[in-house]
Amino acid sequence: MAAKRKRARFSSKKNMKRGTRLSKGILALLIICALSAGAWFISESGLFALTEVEVQGNKFLSDQEMTELMGIEYGESLLALPLEEVADMLSASKWVKSVKLRKEYPGRFVVKIEEAVPQALLQVRGDVYFVDGEGNVLEKLKSAPVQFLPVIVSSSARDPKTFKEAVSLAGVIKDRGLATDKNRIEITGVEKNPENLTMTIDGLTAKVGRGDYEEKLRRLFELSDEIKKRHMNISHVDLRFANSVIVKPFKEVVE
Repeated sequence: MAAKRKRARFSSKKNMKRGTRLSKGILALLIICALSAGAWFISESGLFALTEVEVQGNKFLSDQEMTELMGIEYGESLLALPLEEVADMLSASKWVKSVKLRKEYPGRFVVKIEEAVPQALLQVRGDVYFVDGEGNVLEKLKSAPVQFLPVIVSSSARDPKTFKEAVSLAGVIKDRGLATDKNRIEITGVEKNPENLTMTIDGLTAKVGRGDYEEKLRRLFELSDEIKKRHMNISHVDLRFANSVIVKPFKEVVE
């Protein structure tokens, strides 16, 4: 009889434990459902609808282009906006070097980017493109070429090392503000080795070659002033040799 009472008490305790576990499980499920329903309600209610997008750091990309790149629309839920996906979509543009995103509830989205900076224009036959300091082609120009950047003239087949040198030369020209003072500065010879690199500035052609561009430009402008004073008829100058300049006059035609 006593054994039966013990078995009954043990069975009762087991049932109580099962009941407690079941109750906890139901409670947890109810909490999850409530949270999910609450999140859905908040997301769909318009309480955190996107009402403002602030874009920072863009100079060449317009605010509208930035919004289109992100693929977002006003009125959608800021709470549900996937930051990683938006960052990936922005980074797909060659203009965008880095991205920082921030949500400011209830409806403000802040986008800060670091933009690539054009260092030169690349002219390939009839098309002209922006190029950054690393030689990346950023975008095809839709209108007339701007005058504040030197122009690298190339065929479709260009030597990678020489093109890199041309971009470096363009950077020195841009930093010195030379392209803003002249109608057009051209850099040519990028199809061959770097020693063939040539530039034409203010009507004067100079064989530049590889490296030491600051020093070579200094010598070129000193010589340019002297050529103008003497009204010399020059075919080109050669700056490829250290501490010297070779002047090549046009050959006179004797009739």
